[in-house]
Amino acid sequence: MASALSHLSSLSLFLPPSCFSLSSAASPPRHLGRRHPPVRRVAPRFSILPTSHEIMPGGNVNITCVAVGSPMPYVKWMQGAEDLTPEDDMPVGRNVLELTDVKDSANYTCVAMSSLGVIEAVAQITVKSLPKAPGTPVVTENTATSITITWDSGNPDPVSYYVIEYKSKSQDGPYQIKEDITTTRYSIGGLSPNSEYEIWVSAVNSIGQGPPSESVVTRTGEQAPASAPRNVQARMLSATTMIVQWEEPVEPNGLIRGYRVYYTMEPEHPVGNWQKHNVDDSLLTTVGSLLEDETYTVRVLAFTSVGDGPLSDPIQVKTQQGVPGQPMNLRAEAKSETSIGLSWSPPRQESIIKYELLFREGDRGREVGRTFDPTTAFVVDDLKPNTEYAFRLAARSPQGLGAFTSVVRQRTLQSKPSAPPQDVKCTSMRSTAILILLEALEKWTEYRITTVAHTEVGPGPESSPVVIRTDEDVPSAPPRKVEAEALNATAIRVLWRSPAPGRQHGQIRGYQVHYVRMEGAEARGPPRIKDVMLADAQEMVITDLQPETAYSITVAAYTMKGDGARSKPKVVVTKGAVLGRPTLSVQQTPEGSLLARWEPPAAAEDQVLGYRLQFGRQDAPPLATLEFAPSEDRYTAAGVHKGATYVFRLAARSRGGLGEEAAEVLSIPEDAPHGHPQILEAAGNASAGTVLLRWLPPVPAERNGAIVKYTVAVREAGALGPARETELPAAAEPGAENVLTLRGLKPDTAYDLQVRAHTRRGPGPYSPPVRYRTFLRDQGRRSAPHRAGLGLAPPPPPPPQVSGHFSASSWTSRRVGPRLAKAKVGSPLAPPPHLLSAAASPQQGLGQGRQGQARARQEGRGHRHSHDREPGPPRCPAQALTCLSSALSLLPGAVSPKNFKVKMITKTSVLLSWEFPDNYNSPTPYKIQYNGLTLDVDGRTTKKLITHLRPHTFYNFVLTNRGSSLGGLQQTVTAWTAFNLLSSKPSVAPKPDPEGFIVVYLPDGQSPVPVQSYFIVMVPLRKSRGGQFLTPLGSPEDMDLEELVQDVARLQRRSLRHSRQLEAPRPYIAARFSVLPPVFHPGDQKQYGGFDNRGLEPGHRYVLFVLAVLQKSEPTFAASPFSDPFQLDNPDPQPIVDGEEGLIWVIGPVLAVVFIICIVIAILLYKNKPDGKRKDSEPRTKCLLNNADLAPHHPKDPVEMRRINFQTPGMLSHPPVPIGDMAEHTERLKANDSLKLSQEYESIDPGQQFTWEHSNLEVNKPKNRYANVIAYDHSRVILQPIEGIVGSDYINANYVDGYRRQNAYIATQGPLPETFGDFWRMVWEQRSATIVMMTRLEEKSRIKCDQYWPNRGTETYGFIQVTLLDTIELATFCVRTFSLHKAAVAEGDSDLLH
Repeated sequence: MASALSHLSSLSLFLPPSCFSLSSAASPPRHLGRRHPPVRRVAPRFSILPTSHEIMPGGNVNITCVAVGSPMPYVKWMQGAEDLTPEDDMPVGRNVLELTDVKDSANYTCVAMSSLGVIEAVAQITVKSLPKAPGTPVVTENTATSITITWDSGNPDPVSYYVIEYKSKSQDGPYQIKEDITTTRYSIGGLSPNSEYEIWVSAVNSIGQGPPSESVVTRTGEQAPASAPRNVQARMLSATTMIVQWEEPVEPNGLIRGYRVYYTMEPEHPVGNWQKHNVDDSLLTTVGSLLEDETYTVRVLAFTSVGDGPLSDPIQVKTQQGVPGQPMNLRAEAKSETSIGLSWSPPRQESIIKYELLFREGDRGREVGRTFDPTTAFVVDDLKPNTEYAFRLAARSPQGLGAFTSVVRQRTLQSKPSAPPQDVKCTSMRSTAILILLEALEKWTEYRITTVAHTEVGPGPESSPVVIRTDEDVPSAPPRKVEAEALNATAIRVLWRSPAPGRQHGQIRGYQVHYVRMEGAEARGPPRIKDVMLADAQEMVITDLQPETAYSITVAAYTMKGDGARSKPKVVVTKGAVLGRPTLSVQQTPEGSLLARWEPPAAAEDQVLGYRLQFGRQDAPPLATLEFAPSEDRYTAAGVHKGATYVFRLAARSRGGLGEEAAEVLSIPEDAPHGHPQILEAAGNASAGTVLLRWLPPVPAERNGAIVKYTVAVREAGALGPARETELPAAAEPGAENVLTLRGLKPDTAYDLQVRAHTRRGPGPYSPPVRYRTFLRDQGRRSAPHRAGLGLAPPPPPPPQVSGHFSASSWTSRRVGPRLAKAKVGSPLAPPPHLLSAAASPQQGLGQGRQGQARARQEGRGHRHSHDREPGPPRCPAQALTCLSSALSLLPGAVSPKNFKVKMITKTSVLLSWEFPDNYNSPTPYKIQYNGLTLDVDGRTTKKLITHLRPHTFYNFVLTNRGSSLGGLQQTVTAWTAFNLLSSKPSVAPKPDPEGFIVVYLPDGQSPVPVQSYFIVMVPLRKSRGGQFLTPLGSPEDMDLEELVQDVARLQRRSLRHSRQLEAPRPYIAARFSVLPPVFHPGDQKQYGGFDNRGLEPGHRYVLFVLAVLQKSEPTFAASPFSDPFQLDNPDPQPIVDGEEGLIWVIGPVLAVVFIICIVIAILLYKNKPDGKRKDSEPRTKCLLNNADLAPHHPKDPVEMRRINFQTPGMLSHPPVPIGDMAEHTERLKANDSLKLSQEYESIDPGQQFTWEHSNLEVNKPKNRYANVIAYDHSRVILQPIEGIVGSDYINANYVDGYRRQNAYIATQGPLPETFGDFWRMVWEQRSATIVMMTRLEEKSRIKCDQYWPNRGTETYGFIQVTLLDTIELATFCVRTFSLHKAAVAEGDSDLLH
């Protein structure tokens, strides 16, 4: 009831005042007496709140504010503290504020007040303004022709777009503008190389364009010069020496590093065959040793650090002293219909008495001569109108006529016809029409015909012109530049260019290739014709030919009227036929070897020139390759591994190359492993009772089959009884790393960890124990993971007697050590009193609160047989050992090195290495003990090369920290040195061979152990201060071969000039062989095993040695002794010709001073480089030993396994290119107009090697853009099928392997409109992040790919919505960023780079 009354009373507030007046005027009812109804008082409130507005600058706006209450409130407007409504004119209930010509944004307050209170409401008037200036642009990338910048918007409100203004600081002119940029990152393209640009950015909104940002000034990168050197001149200093001068290019595109002068007497040869002369940043040079009375052609180019610029126009110079040079800048200009004016610049130095001019009409006219006095211009008269002439000019001095300039061509002006049309025929068609026939016109030529009527008074106006073209005809000229080359035994490729435009006589519809078999000089049989019905065709391949047969080939173009003139015949001989597949059989001998036998291909015995055999483990690429003579028919492979599968591939070689391969696969029965796994690491984590153990399977030679599981044995150090064993399955990938986390261990306890492997035939031996001590509980929570230092070498062989003693020298002092070493196993033994007192009183001598780490370790003095009892620990009080452990942990500076291991082994040396914590830097020395010898090692070094060891000998190395008074902490590793092979040194022949190459006779490469590769290492000798060469002392194995290996792996090529200036001579690899040849020629500039045997420097002295890489589980090498020094002598010096001597006295000192200055500058620049950059600039060579070389029996790379399992002829003939050789390999392919690249491409067999059944299904054929570009079944991308749609899992796409990553990429065709949905579905399902489009949408008027992305906004392809987020246009490509969303599925979004 109360709520109802309240509601009614509230309603009564809205009754009009007249109700009250009526109620007061009426007489009250008698039963109520004289009482009046109560009046309700209500505080003010807003019934209409003022609203905020956004207006343009200078705009008008009205703001309304209404308030109610009882009594009704007064309403006024205020701006800050200022009253906008006069006090005496304040309205009641409603107030409208009128604002005009508003310039600035402001807040306006509406105030309603009555006796019951005051209320306020604020309206915000926002005046739209121009956007603020963006942040200063930041340059993120510079190229030669583009600059990429980013900037901060600088505006809290959104802007419509940005405008970029930029201008070259070196050129006058207007600013260039880029508009409609919607992102804060943009690449400005089309810029000039090596130019400084100033760039501004401004924002634009709906009001207009705001102020620009602060400018950024940046410079584009360098590029090869775009123009040739100018005003090239040459003159003779003597009869055999010329001086060449020039000026800088107009467009250098960077800092000119130098010039290259090419000169020859045979200018028709390619420029690459000319002689060349390099000049370091000078505008003149001298070229000597020229032949007298000859004419040389000279061209000059400039180069920057990026590359070479174009060559200058050729000039000629006569090698005759005193004759003038060539006139410069000869130009021709048509003066009239019958005259051409010539102008030139005279040679600078000689006295010219006459000029001689030769000119002819066209190319075949008779050459006419004119002679005139010295001048710089001449007009040739009496020429024919509209005719091209060729001019040459030479200057004459008293000593003779100089060289003529290159030909300059110019055509005279046209003139009115000098004769009426010929053969004009008229025929009356009817009484009012005459047919006029004009003959002797040009074929397929457009004519403009007008008609003029004449009376006796004169001609009238011309009629409107009629344009008509004469009919087509057959081409009157053959195709140009016809070339033919044999691809293989049955195919020839023919190349050509279209006929000259003026002699095509119509639209070329196609080409006909005629070919006929030749015997001697005569054709045999009718010619055959191949028709290419494409107007822009420029090549075709003729197939189904006979091997080793000559064919004559001609090409003709044809129009609608027929085929035209044929080209000159090209005679090509096809290659020899390759042989078929030989008969191959492989079987295992009773001795355990593999015997391969073969027979030649059927009916091809006389054609076999030899055999190539490739064999090896199927899981350990690459296969070994051997060559055999045609008389050999078998090979025995020793050292076979049990449980392995071996592949043998045999091909017969003929004159046509290698034939088809025969392949055999043989699997050896498994056995239990006879080798142990290789423990990599035992590491603790944050918890005190947990250890992470990592290991690799046994080496392939000791696995004896596929590893199916492992057993890990854990035992407390010194504990009796069986170990705790844990079994776990092996990793799925053979050779992969295995990991096990051991839990539930006791804190601060030493454990022995061992691992053994199992095949299906049983378990193998346990690995040597690795001891690991768990953390203390508090230490485990605050210390970093500790890694045990492990020795991964194989255990030593058992000695004749086995001792039951143990050594406690790992934790005792040197004084007590010998006494402890004599104690027998199991005898009671307590630590000495002075040790116990030190443990009990850490304050005395150890330092309170010092943090350190140590662990006690015991090891047998001899190898223990499997049936021997485990040696026990010293029986001492448990509390004494605990005190000792605590004392050792408090030793100052007791930082133990970790990962003590053998890094490299040779016959007479072992390289040891270890690691320290990152913040460790102590000079406290370490010592290495082995075989009774002790070596001190600097405490800051992390490796030591132990030399003067014996070959094939077992060594035990102990690393001890001498920083503690207790004798130091020890780690032990073992190693077998390599077998004694390559004991004789390479022998240098006393005389070079007939071709001038040094002959080195290599030592015998026979080895009792398998050798993976032989490397020929060239060592340039250094010079002493006295200029004498320093012959290396000792053996190559005393060198740091690891540094050589690492340097080789990092090497990058640089120019020879830089390497000479900045680097001392360094060893390099010249060749690699699988079988060591008897003879080697240093510096023959050939490739051996992927390494360049680069040319020797004249006057430098070298030695070489042979480095063998042994097939062992550890990196093991054997090196021969150094050869005797040898050198390539300097060529005979040229005698100084009379007349040059004075010049040399002038130029010699100048060049010497310039050379010294350049060396000083180079040294200063080199020393000022940061260490990182200097390291990058060091010279680098090919990788000496890649992973496959060092560990051929660890096939962990799935890409290599797939490459072996899916070999094709193309893959066999084109093995992978080492990454260090990629740049040089690419340059070699691009030489001679990419000739070798074309040859390599054509040598790949295009035939499909695998099945493509899914591509051939009728439902999938429309999804293939080309009928012959299909998707192989074994590697195709399979889409998630759509229910009810047959073939919905197909797309024309295949996986492609990357470097050490299987299926790293996807290669697919350019999408068709009907496959857009499949394409984006594949991108979504495969989670692809980047799409690289390798083609244009259209090439040569053919559609190569349809546009499968949106131009702007969002488009849906199938189930995938694709949204364009960003576009960056660069000079040569474009980068787009998309966002993908799968419609109707809550699978999130994905960003994509295109």
